[in-house]
Amino acid sequence: MIDFSPPVYARSLLESVALFEADLEKVSDRHAQLIGHVNKKQKIRYTVGLGWKVDRADSKYRLGKHQLDSVSNERLHRKAKAIASWKRRVANCC
Repeated sequence: MIDFSPPVYARSLLESVALFEADLEKVSDRHAQLIGHVNKKQKIRYTVGLGWKVDRADSKYRLGKHQLDSVSNERLHRKAKAIASWKRRVANCC
């Protein structure tokens, strides 16, 4: 009778691969639990939450940029008024 079983070294390699696969599965499950993606509903909630955070950050950025632009425009307007006033004084004095 012909023996079709793998040689001893191949069996030990197959056993090692099986152990590594089991360990990988355990680590993957633990990682999913830690980041809160154990099931699809949790993943969807997490993703939607990230979207809300991005939207809030974007609106804060836009508000800050608008306020900065307002301040810059006010400063430019004051500088333009000061320059015009200075030009009038120079023109009137001579």
